Amino acid sequence: MRKSARRILSLALLSLNLVGTPGHASVVLDGTRFIYPGADKEVSVRLTNNGTQPVVAQAWLDDGDAKGNPSQIRVPFILMPPLARIDANKGQTLRLMYAGDPLPQDRESVYYLNVLEIPPKPAIKDGGHNLVQVALRSRVKVFYRPAGLKADPAQAPAQLNWKLVHEGQHWVLEGANPTPYHVSLTEVTIDGMPDSLGSGMAAPREMLRFPLAGSPASATQVHYTAIDDFGATRQQTRPIVR
Repeated sequence: MRKSARRILSLALLSLNLVGTPGHASVVLDGTRFIYPGADKEVSVRLTNNGTQPVVAQAWLDDGDAKGNPSQIRVPFILMPPLARIDANKGQTLRLMYAGDPLPQDRESVYYLNVLEIPPKPAIKDGGHNLVQVALRSRVKVFYRPAGLKADPAQAPAQLNWKLVHEGQHWVLEGANPTPYHVSLTEVTIDGMPDSLGSGMAAPREMLRFPLAGSPASATQVHYTAIDDFGATRQQTRPIVR
């Protein structure tokens, strides 16, 4: 393996332990999530370097394991180019192509696009002191949406069915997603318990669970914020079934 390639891979593996670390990336994506329509041959993702220096951007997809080794991940997509230099105030378009491997056709599948920003190697000054170079990574969802789905994805958040389940000494709020689409939630609350229960993503035809810290004796409704295809948030209120 060439020295430059080893350096990039080492930085990529280092970045897997830095997800969520505060920082300001120079390279920004043109969306916070991407939909891949099953009938399309490819989807484009635009990267822009808003910084003052050129950077190298490495891009790959994963299937949900944020700490997976990029060189060992196998997904049914081709991403080109996987590595690109982006000059300051310039852009780069990534081409995401479905490779044709079998995927469910009755529901969405979700993958994650990673973009690792590698800054230029700093000049050694002051007698050659050691410097620590940190690579920043962006990670966003990519939803593969089969062409045959008939339901309206915009209506999926409003179709979640909520109920309270008593398990031993504790209560659990369950949200069932009967639709073929993923529903991403940024905040969930219920009547009588103003604190947020957290966030999560309800997979197609699966259940999302939120353990409760107290008794929901007076709760009749659940309030939640869902994210649509364009990254906008939508407020929803649904009744709770006991």
